[in-house]
Amino acid sequence: MGFFLMQHGRILVFHALAYITASKSGLSESELEDLISLDDKVLDDVYQYHLPPVRRIPPLLWTRIRNDLPNYLSEREADGVNVMNWYHRQFRDTAKERYFKRLGNLFSL
Repeated sequence: MGFFLMQHGRILVFHALAYITASKSGLSESELEDLISLDDKVLDDVYQYHLPPVRRIPPLLWTRIRNDLPNYLSEREADGVNVMNWYHRQFRDTAKERYFKRLGNLFSL
């Protein structure tokens, strides 16, 4: 996991997976991108070396993370939209323990 976090950015990975974990029915790609784009901690980390014309997360960053987690996340339909969620409940439980503790209970379930 250490290399994965270094490769993709610890803050981005922690916050993105925490948002998925906090969601009740899962999140669509666009919902997750919107949430990450509103997260100043993530954006400050991603754009620490330059200022973008539009302060929004580049979609490719999440796509790379998701492509590296094919056995952990699944996609299904909810209310007519494809959403991502944890593949197994055990993954979700582990994510709750890991990400909510480290974010100082920023999110409520």
